Amino acid sequence: MELLGIEIGELFTSTIIQFVITVLLGGILLHIATGILKFEKRSFTIAIAVVIVGGVFLSFLNLISIPFVWLLGLIGYWFLIKNLYNVGWVKAILAWLMSIFVAFVIALILIAILGFSAFLFY
Repeated sequence: MELLGIEIGELFTSTIIQFVITVLLGGILLHIATGILKFEKRSFTIAIAVVIVGGVFLSFLNLISIPFVWLLGLIGYWFLIKNLYNVGWVKAILAWLMSIFVAFVIALILIAILGFSAFLFY
């Protein structure tokens, strides 16, 4: 069955693959960030749970077309980190920021290793 020229099975499959990759990468990055920040209650399962629940929450918030609703999503994500890891607000926000920083560093390393750095200067 096709919808707008796209096979529904292919669309569903690509959505599932994208979801799994996003959850795994987000979980790995958050797990690395909590390790750098030396969280006491640290596990990959908690990181995956934060990414899944945070992603679902953000998806529902995206349905609302109110300006700055994404701030509620950020606060919700930080709230999840705060409660599931039993840390304060500052450490939760730092873990979130650290996961973004780790992703940036890994991306720079991959670009340097793969030799794509020349494209950055054109």
